[in-house]
Amino acid sequence: MADDEQMNEYRAVFAAHEKGGGIRYADLGAALRDLGQNYPPAEINKMAQQIGQGGMIRFDSFCQLMASRVTSKPPSAEDVIASFKLFDKDGTGFIQVKTLTEAMTRYGDKFNREEMQSMVEDAQPDPNGWVNYEELARMICSA
Repeated sequence: MADDEQMNEYRAVFAAHEKGGGIRYADLGAALRDLGQNYPPAEINKMAQQIGQGGMIRFDSFCQLMASRVTSKPPSAEDVIASFKLFDKDGTGFIQVKTLTEAMTRYGDKFNREEMQSMVEDAQPDPNGWVNYEELARMICSA
């Protein structure tokens, strides 16, 4: 179960998105992003349908969803590598910095500009802007 600080954060986010006693399915993604969690639309829709009733998500269901997401263990390096492989169309083990930046700011945990700049610097791209994503994944997961 969430501690008092987390519950206060959940209440604040819920209140910010609440309309008519609950969060509309369409607003769940924004509420999750406010809590630092970014998911693809299909996954958000699936979550909403699992926990909502009549197009609305009540506070207790929202808290249950958050508890299940917060207690989840962080991804392993292998999980991150598998995600990066989706963007490696040629199977080389490398992706462009541009592709990396797009992936890391649009999917999963959303990184801001400063975090991405630091990550790109740490990734040490080659002169043509390619990054070895297996090394990067191991670096991210060991931090």
